Parts: sequence; C-alpha cells; structure tokens
Amino acid sequence: MKRLIYIPVFLLTNLAIQAQPTIIAHRGSSYVAPENTVAAANLAWEQNADAVECDIYLSKDNRVVVMHDGTTKRTTGETYKPSETNSDVLRTLDAGSWKDPKYKGEKIPFLEELIATVPKGKKMVIEIKCGPEVFPALQKVVKKSGKQKQMIFIAFNWETIVKAKELFPKNACYWLSSSKPAVQEKMGEIVKNKLDGINLAYSIVDQETVSKAKELGFDVLSWTIDDPAEAKRLVALGVKAITTNRPDLMISTLK
Repeated sequence: MKRLIYIPVFLLTNLAIQAQPTIIAHRGSSYVAPENTVAAANLAWEQNADAVECDIYLSKDNRVVVMHDGTTKRTTGETYKPSETNSDVLRTLDAGSWKDPKYKGEKIPFLEELIATVPKGKKMVIEIKCGPEVFPALQKVVKKSGKQKQMIFIAFNWETIVKAKELFPKNACYWLSSSKPAVQEKMGEIVKNKLDGINLAYSIVDQETVSKAKELGFDVLSWTIDDPAEAKRLVALGVKAITTNRPDLMISTLK
C-alpha cells in the first residue's frame, strides 16, 4: 500500500496563492511596444496579462489622455504639457516611433480607447498622475465605458487616492509609494480611509510590511519587476500582484 502524505489545508492554500499572482502589464507590454499606447495594451492582452496599467492626465480641453510624463518630449520628441495643450494637438504626435519604427503613427490615446481594449475578466489599472481636476472627466469616461467594475485606481498622491475611493467606492484603490517610512506611517490611515491596499516599489517590500498589511486586512502589490528571481521573492512574501514591463516573462515564470 502506498503511504499517503498529509499536507495541511492552510499550506495548500498558501501555495495556491503564491503560484497565482496577478500579472499587471506596466503601461502595457512596454518592453516591446511603446508604453501607454493601444498597441502596448493589445500586446499585453495577447500575452494573457491579467491587467494593464496606464497613466492619465487631463488635457487643456478636459479630455483624459494616457501618458506617463509631465510632457510629451520623451515619447514623441516634441514638448507639450497636457494641461496646457488641447487634445487635438496631442493626438497629432507620433508616440510610437521612439520605440520601434514599426509603431510609427501610434497616438497618445484617450483613456476610453484603452478601456475599450479590456477583455471580459481582465482589469485596467489607472494611475492618476495629475490632480483632482481630472475626476469629473474621469467619472464620465469610466461610467460611459460600461466597464467600471473592471477598473482599479492607483496614485502616489495621498489626497488623490483617498478622493478616488470616495468617488469610486466599489472599485479597488491602492496608494503608491517608494518610501518605507511613509508606508509605516500610513498603515492605519489606509484602513481608516477604506483603501484596498498599497502598491510598493519592489525594493522596499519585506516580510514585516507584508505581514503588517495582512494583519490590518489589506493587500500589498509591487512594481516594476522584470527579474524572475525578484518576482518569486515577492510572491513568496505574499505580494498579490506583480507589475512588469514583461508580462509574458512573468507569466511563464510564475504561472
């Protein structure tokens, strides 16, 4: 007779959790495609990412546009500030050629264009890069999309993410930070303001932080990880989601 080996249920559960982290494509599949474009989002979905992260600003004419920097210089070669520029001008810029000539003509997307790519069962992680002035337009875009349940919100600015949770109480909202002292200071406030967790630079994630978050009842996510060994370390600690420029690599490594 073969000997049966007993494995406690809690251990099986922990192993299952560690084996299946959420994979978030950082600005889309941005290792290959130009970040924060429809092409990068579509490639991430093709690679079976669980979510795509994007960054938003409000243009001068109150359109929610997708870009990371405070100006368009790095990704288009021309310098415009979104808050001082109408969206029709921003849309004339080539946001693809800097990455690869084959992406020439990729536009700075409107948020609604990126949301439209989100398949059933997947998520869009929206990082709010500007201030609260974006919220009226953001609310309209999200509501009109018909995909509000698939939206997650993140921000570095504390007041901004707290306001996001007030306006989108049924959506997950995470505070971004790369400062361990700031995180320790805000632990209680995260619970008080009903945020769903914290999204941390991988270099500050340790067992103490993850354990404290678990004790308080919220999740820890982390960014931006392209090294499989580092990803495995974070998942072993209990990090629930990995943000990466290389979703294909992380999926093959972790799932």
